[in-house]
Amino acid sequence: MGSSDPSGPPSRREPERASGGEPAAPRCELDADGARAQRERYRALGRAATEIAHDGGTLTARFSHDVDRELLSRTVAVERECCPLLGIELDLEHAALRMSVNQPSHVPVLASIAEALGVG
Repeated sequence: MGSSDPSGPPSRREPERASGGEPAAPRCELDADGARAQRERYRALGRAATEIAHDGGTLTARFSHDVDRELLSRTVAVERECCPLLGIELDLEHAALRMSVNQPSHVPVLASIAEALGVG
């Protein structure tokens, strides 16, 4: 069973398979508890955001100078592990984050992250 502890290791669900045993299209691999914990991390980061922009395939965020950088690093580390379809650039020194996708079918992933950060 997954852990809801936001600081613990990410909880993962078994990958889905398309017919014939092939892997399904890429998607988040967190289970419900892991996804809930990640969403809470994004919400906390959203409260420290000074600027957030979401334009289709790109999401950028800048955070206040006193943002919890450990939380920012942890959130990005979990995202990189569970959602490899995202291009992620993190600049801890300037508290800036940029995420991108290169396939239209992956845009909803960024939209859900933007929503968790407080956009919209």
